[in-house]
Amino acid sequence: MRLTHGNCGVRAGGLSGPIHLFEGMDMDVRKKVAAGIVAAAAVGVGSFFAFNAAGAAHSIQATAQNPVFWLCHNNSNGTNTGVHRYDGSGSYPGCGSGYAIWYWSQQGPAGTNGSNGTDATLTVTATTQATDRQDTTRNGNTWAVDQLTRTITVTRDHEVSASKCGTAAASCWHYFGTITDTGTFRSVDGAKSPEGNKPISGTVQGSINGNSGIEFYASSNTPDTSLVPATLSGNDVSTSDWAKQLFPTDTAYTGATQPSFSYTYSAANTCEQWTEASTGDTGDIQGVNHCG
Repeated sequence: MRLTHGNCGVRAGGLSGPIHLFEGMDMDVRKKVAAGIVAAAAVGVGSFFAFNAAGAAHSIQATAQNPVFWLCHNNSNGTNTGVHRYDGSGSYPGCGSGYAIWYWSQQGPAGTNGSNGTDATLTVTATTQATDRQDTTRNGNTWAVDQLTRTITVTRDHEVSASKCGTAAASCWHYFGTITDTGTFRSVDGAKSPEGNKPISGTVQGSINGNSGIEFYASSNTPDTSLVPATLSGNDVSTSDWAKQLFPTDTAYTGATQPSFSYTYSAANTCEQWTEASTGDTGDIQGVNHCG
């Protein structure tokens, strides 16, 4: 608890200023009040005190477990009656004419749990059957067509400066998340291999497993999974813009990045494997049998 009256601050074992509590008192009276408060600290009310001035009757609430310390103070001449302890029993503390009760260490009522504000984290997830997506390598070579189950999980992190969503945005939030893909691929006739850029022999089929991290800013704080289509064919929506589908079309969507990604393609019939990752690519799929 903190001692609060004007701009004072009293700790057990000492005083810290400025002590506006003592304004209007002569030096001797100030010393008595300060000594009384420090003495109250010594009897075990804790490291800090809640301090209030009260003139209305029955304003002090105390128990043996939570006693209250009080004094009577006269503002006009700066006199006081010394520090007293009240535990709720016996006669109620009172002050004579011209004196006001000053008390501290009273325990207030318990608070209640508040609801989460708009800045609290929020995570949503949506899944789409993405069909006939052309798979393009870093060098622009479209080498396969994919059939995927794509799941996006996005977390609204915190509110940021509105300028991060553009000059027209009134508010802006930072988001991060993951796009996870599982499915199959089939190589395109006449295409070149994804890593070695060599002609693929025959038609190669296999599995895809991978994921990509995503980060972006959006001017909306309410991502809506119902806006993400359950099925989507082709490449109309890029992976970096996939999360944009969570928001209405008038939402400012900026700064989209894929800070990390890793996708592994495995061809069981040729025992080939190619991994495309942010840390570097390995392997290749050329339609050459490496089994046995």
